[in-house]
Amino acid sequence: MIKGRVNHAIRHARSTAQAFQVFEIAAMHFKFKETVGASPMEYLTRWRMLWAGDKLVNSSDPISVIALSLDDESESAFSTAFKRVMGCSPRRYGRGRSGASAPASLVEAIAS
Repeated sequence: MIKGRVNHAIRHARSTAQAFQVFEIAAMHFKFKETVGASPMEYLTRWRMLWAGDKLVNSSDPISVIALSLDDESESAFSTAFKRVMGCSPRRYGRGRSGASAPASLVEAIAS
């Protein structure tokens, strides 16, 4: 997927400098993935869902408010992403962990 985007960006670069920037960004992406074990987008998504999980457990905010605070398009889009990353619906996560806390370190949780 990234390879196709890089090739497309290079073909449409208006200068050598722009093409070089594409190479730099691609290299950073692969270095990030090699170091962290996830793409930047996967890492960010997991971090956002862990943050949302903490809010579900430790606040009285409704799911819709948490979804909006993450700039998700809708509560439905948030719920789908949350379930994909966390393994259960936001509602079930909030109920099932009532009184529990999020991982001590979000960075450690994301890396796992």
